Amino acid sequence: MCSSDLPLDSYEQVSVQQQQALSAAGDLLTQRCMAARGFSYPVAAQPGGGAATVQAVEDSGYGVASLSQAQSYGYKQAGPGSSGTPLGIVIPAFVAEQGKHGPAWTSALLGIVPGARPKAHAPPGCLQQADLELYGSLTGDPDPDPVPGIAVQAAQWTQSDPRVQFAEQAWSACMARAGYHYKTPAQAQQGSWPAQPSAAEIATALADVRCKAQTNFVNTWLAVEAAYQRALISQNLTELARLQAAFARLLQRAEAALRAY
Repeated sequence: MCSSDLPLDSYEQVSVQQQQALSAAGDLLTQRCMAARGFSYPVAAQPGGGAATVQAVEDSGYGVASLSQAQSYGYKQAGPGSSGTPLGIVIPAFVAEQGKHGPAWTSALLGIVPGARPKAHAPPGCLQQADLELYGSLTGDPDPDPVPGIAVQAAQWTQSDPRVQFAEQAWSACMARAGYHYKTPAQAQQGSWPAQPSAAEIATALADVRCKAQTNFVNTWLAVEAAYQRALISQNLTELARLQAAFARLLQRAEAALRAY
């Protein structure tokens, strides 16, 4: 099994071009909203809606799983630069803007301040405002596209599932026998690795992949994640059907927003 075989992918792949157009329009609407509030917002700050988000969530769960990938890039994946980009959902522009402007920027984008008590009548952030402009009252839900949320929820449940945790323990024991001491693959992947893959990083990633193969870690993760995705899909069938049926109308809104930008 690979991430392309997960149940949610059938919804992700309904219309990749339409999802990309919606994502691009959403990025530009968010950028316009942030500018009106006095902040910059690089379009690249978001990893993309719909298909891109789902694929990123699915691929980031179990980490590197290819010996050739580990040999060439360590814990990074092939990207625009020779050193690649970190695996997982990495949003460097988002982090840069957040560090530059602090909580006010985050509040303008998300409508909340991390760590603060939620306000009963907090104004919507620019992300929510862009969604409302694109999706309108399609479902009567502030999050009208449930697909990325389902992907994140399934991944979170998978991470805390006893079967995956048992596989992580077996993986950790295998790594310890090879001289590496990590509790989980995520801990190894998120180590303080340099921008360019070092010999130490590559050696660790190679041991990581070998231990995943020996403990059947990736297949265990994907089987559990698939089960959770199926359960969540069954709970969201009405919303998913509405979203798919409305894609043509949503695409017209997205194209109009792009033309107006």
